[in-house]
Amino acid sequence: MIDVKETPERLVENGKFHLGAFKKPFKIINSLDADPFGLGGLTPRALRKIRLKDWQHFAVIHPDFYFGTIIFDTGVIAKTFFYIYDRRSHKLSEHVKMLPASSVKLAENQYSGNCVARASGYNLEYVNRYSEGYHEITVDIAAARGLPGVKGAFKVLDDSSRIQPLIACLPLNSRGDRAMYTQKVITPAEGELTVGSELVRLERTSTSALVDIHRAFYPSHFYWKWANFAGFDSKNNLIGATFTDNLIENQKDWNENAIWLNGKMSLLGPVRFDFDPAKTSSKPWSIRDLEGRVELSFSPEGEKIEEMNFGIMKVHYRQPFGKFNGRMIDSGGTAIEVKDLFGVTEHMDSKL
Repeated sequence: MIDVKETPERLVENGKFHLGAFKKPFKIINSLDADPFGLGGLTPRALRKIRLKDWQHFAVIHPDFYFGTIIFDTGVIAKTFFYIYDRRSHKLSEHVKMLPASSVKLAENQYSGNCVARASGYNLEYVNRYSEGYHEITVDIAAARGLPGVKGAFKVLDDSSRIQPLIACLPLNSRGDRAMYTQKVITPAEGELTVGSELVRLERTSTSALVDIHRAFYPSHFYWKWANFAGFDSKNNLIGATFTDNLIENQKDWNENAIWLNGKMSLLGPVRFDFDPAKTSSKPWSIRDLEGRVELSFSPEGEKIEEMNFGIMKVHYRQPFGKFNGRMIDSGGTAIEVKDLFGVTEHMDSKL
């Protein structure tokens, strides 16, 4: 996956996904028009919907806080959270809801689509306006179970005139009717959130955001290791990266690895993670690519954990958060120093 292509209007045509890396998000992300079971379009649409994993995830890195939020439709149930990590006290506060899939809304596209999750004392909405250069996240969550309430809004400044996103559609089988679509980018963010009684101002010159939009026909057992970070260096350059090692066999040609320097994206080859699965939050991680362009260490400070086992449904999930250090080299040969930039890693191994 070397060339970045012009983006067709529709993700799926004649039952097959357009595969590769693309310049902009698709305007019609019609994953359900593919048939992941290979039955020539005979699979009921409701069954396709059950197998589709669909989410939008945003994270914001502020000098004092890290905010993470998701609306995730697994096809069977929906999960949404908004969590607050206080970088000063190293305290994690997480508001989470498990809801019927029918009770949440996921955006049909990034140009005019909205995501909504609502429950008692929990209101979360993502307004996607890619043509206008932003996603706006509005949150109004009441204090509960000793967790602080959080209220306010912020914009993730996903401006295509300044920042090249990673738009990729990658094959999950050889037929071309089962694939994963992903949109990732590193951007500034701005807005205001009130956490408990504290007003947190998000200034675009010191606050960065991580965008992760995903739609995939994963097999029942899926897994990945992931890392994502962003921040400003000593010269106020916005830098960041996303790295994944997942179930795709041919990661030389098909992967979702990229680095950013001041809005310019550089694609990478395969990336590998070295860490202790039993001590994901207490021991450092090492992240390297196979071309010598990425040499990073990750030092965890805390961790978000999910563990579920209902027999046919299992989730083993670890998301440590902390600081990255090391170096990267972009496609033009520019060396990028990474010094104490904040972000997350993930270890996911699930059956849904």
